[in-house]
Amino acid sequence: MEARSPENAKEIPASAVAYVAQQVKVTAEEWAAYDWAGRAIKRHRVEIRGAFGFRECTREDQARLAEWLAVELCGVELSRDRLADAVVARCREDRLEPPTPGPTTGAGPCSLASARSLACRNGRPARTSRKLLP
Repeated sequence: MEARSPENAKEIPASAVAYVAQQVKVTAEEWAAYDWAGRAIKRHRVEIRGAFGFRECTREDQARLAEWLAVELCGVELSRDRLADAVVARCREDRLEPPTPGPTTGAGPCSLASARSLACRNGRPARTSRKLLP
């Protein structure tokens, strides 16, 4: 899917919910009752990231992503979708949970919008990257 934790139940396709529910032998309706703001989901996210060798994006990571965007991409890539894809690919390389797609909602300090905004405000001249986009 997107290599990040969903923000809410609506982000997961019903077919995926049904498939996983069948695998773990629960009803798909139980998905709607899951507490998306409680301690359990925070613990589950930590366990899932750990199982796959990823970690949560920190403020330092956000600053590094913003610097990378400013130096490597903002001057040569204008497509928001391609910038977002490049950030996700970079996060995968660095074993970071990718930023949320929009403004951060308290789930962590990283959001693609804020990283892109910080990077492109830097006004740094872009240089050619050895690996611009995946």
